Amino acid sequence: MFEIIESLRRKPDSTKKRIAFLTSFFLSGTILIVWFTVIFPNFKKNLSEDKVVSKNEVSPISTLGDNFSLGISKFSKEFNELKKLVSSFTANAIYSSSPTDKNFSSSTENRVIINDQ
Repeated sequence: MFEIIESLRRKPDSTKKRIAFLTSFFLSGTILIVWFTVIFPNFKKNLSEDKVVSKNEVSPISTLGDNFSLGISKFSKEFNELKKLVSSFTANAIYSSSPTDKNFSSSTENRVIINDQ
């Protein structure tokens, strides 16, 4: 090993730089290959799981639209029920005088007579 280092020391600077570059390139490539072999199977598995999950998830915009349309439909339903309730009050209202109130009935009769003349 020391002989190889001594032979490199005797070479010109351009050769030393070329050898240093190639050695670092080779070591970095080896580390990258080992890293990919360890990470890639898990990455591929996670990627396929993410695709399955994304197909089953509902987008936030569609959820917002569904909630908005549901709220509008409930509001219109309640409004229609309120209209029915108000109309039932006016339709079922009975205007009558009480039998004990003589002034009321006589005043109505007087008005009728006055209107007939």
